[in-house]
Amino acid sequence: MINNQELLEELTRLTNLKILIETYEEIAANRMRKNRSVVLASRLFNEGLGTMYQRIKSSYKSQILTIMQRKRIASQNVLTMIKRNGKTVSLLISSNAGLYGDIVPKISEQFILFTQKTPCDIGIIGRLGRRLFEERNSNKQYTFFDFPDVDADPLEVEKLATFLIQYEKIYIFYGKFISVGVQQPTMLDVVGEEKDEKEEAASKDSQIKYLFEPSLEQVMMFFEQQIFTSLIEQTVKEAELAKFASRMITLDSATENVKTALKAVQNQQRVLIHRKANKKQQELLTGISLWNK
Repeated sequence: MINNQELLEELTRLTNLKILIETYEEIAANRMRKNRSVVLASRLFNEGLGTMYQRIKSSYKSQILTIMQRKRIASQNVLTMIKRNGKTVSLLISSNAGLYGDIVPKISEQFILFTQKTPCDIGIIGRLGRRLFEERNSNKQYTFFDFPDVDADPLEVEKLATFLIQYEKIYIFYGKFISVGVQQPTMLDVVGEEKDEKEEAASKDSQIKYLFEPSLEQVMMFFEQQIFTSLIEQTVKEAELAKFASRMITLDSATENVKTALKAVQNQQRVLIHRKANKKQQELLTGISLWNK
């Protein structure tokens, strides 16, 4: 039977655990609030930038096709000034540590299944994602990018964008922030067919004309590279936000579990105190009855 000393030790352990979890939860909440404002503002900026880019492509489609033919860029499904290598790459944005809930395992599972079915080059961000990948694909080659879980270095993001931009097809697997309680495993097709739909929608604005200096070709090249780098940076920030939101929800659930365990120990402690009190009363009554005899 558990004694009072063991109950006190368990009570102390759970109290300290509760304080630790609440501290981590507060840190995750602060980082989530900080990242959320940045990410939401960046979303609006990137959407506006993308809209402007689509308008330019639609307005000058015939000229862009002529430039592509001159530069011997074969793929005309997606209008682009960048000469790509014809290959496919898949990138996983995971984490270096745990305590991010189930968002990282879900993303990693989706990524692993995709790469098993799709011939492609592989890139991985995060040591946890790398470990999960190696457990299932010990013989597959991949490129690892050592990013921190928060505040990625802009220079490292630029290097990542330089690595990715050479590919014909780019798929990025990451967690997307929907709301505080919802983080969605997402596969982003960076240069996929869905952009053609945007281009068709932008055709309504094809009558808009722009003046370019020094030339349409140079402006388009610069525009596309900047948009691509901005998109990669935004995706990395989205993944950071989703991870910390998931961590906050996970730690909040853990806090509730610890509180429940604390109540159970406190109830056991009260039961033990009552038992001791009852035993003393019984001993007292037994002593009184013996003296009466």
